[in-house]
Parts: sequence; C-alpha cells; structure tokens
Amino acid sequence: MKLDFVLPLFGERGGAERALSGLGRQVMARSDWEVTIQTTCATSGARWDNDAPAGPAHDGRLVVNRHHVDSGRAPGWVELEKRVNKAAGDVDAESERAYFEAQGPLSSALAETLVGSDADLVLHMPYQYATTVQLSQVHNKPTVIWPAAHDDPALRLPAVGGALRAADALVFGTDAERRLTESIHPVSHLRQIVLGVGVGEHPGDAAAAARRVGIDDGRPWVLCVGRMLPGKGTEALASLWSQYARRRRPEHRLVLVGDRDVDIAAGGDLVVVGGVDEETKWGLLRGADLLVHPGTLESFGIVLLEAWAAGTAVLVNAGCEPTSDHVRSSRGGASYSDHATFDRAMSRLLGDAALRARMAAAGAAYWHANYTWDLVARRFMDFCERVVRFSPRAGGTVAA
Repeated sequence: MKLDFVLPLFGERGGAERALSGLGRQVMARSDWEVTIQTTCATSGARWDNDAPAGPAHDGRLVVNRHHVDSGRAPGWVELEKRVNKAAGDVDAESERAYFEAQGPLSSALAETLVGSDADLVLHMPYQYATTVQLSQVHNKPTVIWPAAHDDPALRLPAVGGALRAADALVFGTDAERRLTESIHPVSHLRQIVLGVGVGEHPGDAAAAARRVGIDDGRPWVLCVGRMLPGKGTEALASLWSQYARRRRPEHRLVLVGDRDVDIAAGGDLVVVGGVDEETKWGLLRGADLLVHPGTLESFGIVLLEAWAAGTAVLVNAGCEPTSDHVRSSRGGASYSDHATFDRAMSRLLGDAALRARMAAAGAAYWHANYTWDLVARRFMDFCERVVRFSPRAGGTVAA
C-alpha cells in the first residue's frame, strides 16, 4: 500500500511533523508499504519561506517531497485572525477563504501532486491550514484527516467542519480530542480511530545531559520540555515557579528546554536551556524528579509519554483536557489549575519521592500498554486497510 501524509511544512520539531514522520517510519519497518511526506518547501510556520529545495528527498526509507510555496503569511492575516477569534461560527464563506489563504501556506504544486498521486490513501494533518481544509478535497483518493484539534476558535469555522465531513475517516490522538471535535462538528458517523502517537525508548544519560547544559552542581531539577512560544504556557509556568520558589525555597530548580521565541528571564532557581538534541532531552527526562507540562492547547502531549518511558512522574495544567485525560487514566501524575493548586501539587510531589516513584511506574505501565510504536503502527495499518476497503473512492478516477 502507498500512503501520502500531507503536512504544511517539514522542518520544525512540531507535534504533527514528529507524529507523522515517526508513524511513517514505523509502518515501513513492519511492512512493504511506501510512505511519502507531501509538504512544502517551508521549514518555519512563522514565515512560510521556501527555505528547502523543491522535490523528493530520502530520509531513510521515508520520502519527503517538497513543493514551492506560492504565498505565505499575508499582511491582512492579523485582522482576519481577530475576526475568527471573535466569532468563528459566524464568519462568511468569503472571509473563511481569505482567512486560510492569508494564513498560508498555499502551494499549487502540492495540489497538483495530490491530484496526480498514485497513493492508495492520503492523510492530512493538522486541521487549521489550507493543506488540510482545501487540499483534502482536491483529490479523489480515500482521505483521512487527523485534526490534531485543540479548543481554538478556528476549529469552529464551517470550512473545517466541511473538510472533516468530506473525509472517509478521522484519526484522533486522544479521546478528549475526539470529544472536542464531535462537540463542534457532526462527524460521529465517520469511521474513526483514537490512535495516539507512539513513543520508543531513546538513549540519554542523566549525568551527561546535566553536564551538557550546565546543571551538574548536584541540585535536583524539575523539567519543562517544549517550544517556548506565546500562548504555550511556558511564561506562565516561569511566573508560577518564581513565586513558588520565593515562598518555599525548594532544593529543586526549574529547567526549561525547547526552542525559544519568547524572552524568559533566567535566575538561580530557573534555568533556560533552549533547544537540545534528543539524547540530551532524554537524559534530562531521566534525571528529572518531575516533568511539568503547562500547555492548554494540546491535542495529545507526547512529552508526557516520553517522561513516563523515562521513568518520571508528571504535573499538567488541568485546563488541557487531553493531557489531563492521560494523567487520570494512567495515575502517572497530578494537575494544577491556579497558583494555589500549583503550590500544593508541587510541594506534595517534590516532598515525597515514594509518591513520585509510584506515579512514574503507573505512567510507564500506561505507556507500555497503549503507546509503544509496535501497538500504534499495527493499529494504524489495520485502520488504513479498512478505510481503503470501504471507501467509495478506492480505485476511483482522479479528480479533475
């Protein structure tokens, strides 16, 4: 079977890119299937510039086929985004079209490739770009959309619902993502799977990682891993931690790891590392006493599974249903909702090593039972076979 995975870009270490590239590699490792990432020449969603050359390139067995971006983020985007954020459900069709075109990326070359592709199935991810909303409807192949939905005004746009309803099937990362999507758009009749993202164990020594990032002075650490962007929660976490540290004088320091697009002031109890390689990240996860995940706009929360695979308990923001679902289902951590609950949860967890160990073990069991790559890849392959078998478009003619 041949699969096309459609992404708006390939280059940033984002969740959609990691999920689909990892899934493609794992599928091919277990079969003779062929997987191609169909994407644009952009490597950054902030600019949508044609940074990478067009055409196919091999990443192991995985083929990454890039296409020229005709237009990226347009000057009128900010005003259109404000209108959508104010009343997404009342936006007219012309404004919707302008919204997706101004957001970018638009690529006529990518559209042409999808129309002429010989893939047996095409999967589009995520929901909020023209590469899904528009391009999922330009070809006549069995179509799957993985929305990677979070509670965002753009999810309520009628065009998003139209694209979802036109698909043959939907993939979700968590049951919380499925519930959210179905609460907004009538898609419960479609073939679906709550798949998740696979996580494998990776090398990474805690002591070596600590030396690499300059925290090898013997102080224990609490870790936060993720891109530091406005709205991602890292700034709020830094503020919560600073207040907690002033009140409690903890032995621990907070270490922030991830590519940085916001300025966060480092201090004695707060270390801002920036981006690191995978080995260093896994070493820091193994050495941490606790992982904190402050984000509220997550559709899955892969770093929680990585923490549990590394043997570390977690603390999540209760305002994020998918990550809170993971914690409730696994009993692998705790949650907070404000200053007071953050203070109580942090004090309880950092003060009780035995509790953290029990939570870490429960989280590891949850990961192993649900999210190893072998489980995820085989479930996905079975799902694809069913979608193709029952799709009225399977074997159909290519759309004009």
